[in-house]
Amino acid sequence: MNVSKSPEKKRTGIIVLGMHRSGTSVLTRIINILGAALPVNCLGANESNATGHWEPRSLIWLHEQMLQESGSQWDDWRSFEFTRMPPDRQAHFTYEISRLLREEYETAPIFVLKEPRISRFVPLYIAAFKMWGVEPKFVLTNRNPLEVAASLHVRDKITRGYALLIWLRHELDAERATRGHSRTFVSYEGMLDDKWPIIEKIVKLVEDTAFVLTEGSDNEIDEFLSPRYRHHQMAIEDLESEVPVLNWVKEAYFAFKRLEVDANDRRATSVLDRVNAEFDTLSGTFGTIFVSESNTRTQILRELHEEEVHDLTHTIGALRQQIMDLRGELAQRVSSNIQVGERLEAANLSLDAILKSKTYRLSTVFKRIYRFLIWK
Repeated sequence: MNVSKSPEKKRTGIIVLGMHRSGTSVLTRIINILGAALPVNCLGANESNATGHWEPRSLIWLHEQMLQESGSQWDDWRSFEFTRMPPDRQAHFTYEISRLLREEYETAPIFVLKEPRISRFVPLYIAAFKMWGVEPKFVLTNRNPLEVAASLHVRDKITRGYALLIWLRHELDAERATRGHSRTFVSYEGMLDDKWPIIEKIVKLVEDTAFVLTEGSDNEIDEFLSPRYRHHQMAIEDLESEVPVLNWVKEAYFAFKRLEVDANDRRATSVLDRVNAEFDTLSGTFGTIFVSESNTRTQILRELHEEEVHDLTHTIGALRQQIMDLRGELAQRVSSNIQVGERLEAANLSLDAILKSKTYRLSTVFKRIYRFLIWK
């Protein structure tokens, strides 16, 4: 008798995309509260994020390795060309991502993944999810780029102009790579103003009855959306009036605001296509020169630092030797003082014995008689 197996329920992976300091952490936690599993080994709270980062440590390390091999880094504003890597390394990283995802999320039917670097290599994750047999759904979050720049300046001492270039790269690449996939757009400001439209968007995107706002989770979400965690607040008018800010940044930001209202807004995607093309031309022409100069300066500073460390290490070694020599000299002097003390004590004892002896007492009597006779 043949027993037909019930079809395996399809798993869903919700990928949160957005620039660093754009509210990706709080959004990830909200999605978790709604019913999506977090990674087993996630990066928790620290001085730069009091409520937790909620991203898998293992993937952070893998991403750093991948960027380094590609001659890039997390704050690179150039386009990340994964296909320029040797085919065997492409296969390696795709497999490693799929393997680490299995370890981090095990058998969770719905899970949420967030790591801002993913915004620059979404196609790689789409391939890894396909290898894993999991359907990816994307939530793209946005934040006033001036607030992002201010936050990065506090955390990493990055200048505003450079931070805006990084913001532009992350946001443009994430949007372009997710076209044709299940996705929705939200913003950090929108989450703080009114969480309900955001929650409705995400629930609609996931389309799973197990993914809902349960009783009691409302207050938990409000705790993470507390305004006290928003350390940099600027109005949209501030962005509009800022002359030094690239028009690309302004155009992209307002295009994303339109996509929040309608994820299929063709006018918005048309603007982003133009900005993308122009920005890619700029980064392709000047980005490598800029990064090469930056890397050279960094290398010079590193060498100077290493030289200073070497000199300090030598100085510390010499000082330690001086301390050891002084300790030895002090020990000798202490030993010598002990010997002098012992001889002094022996002399005192001998003197005391003499003073108490009969011979000494008799000699004293004889001395007195002698002096008496002399004076007589």
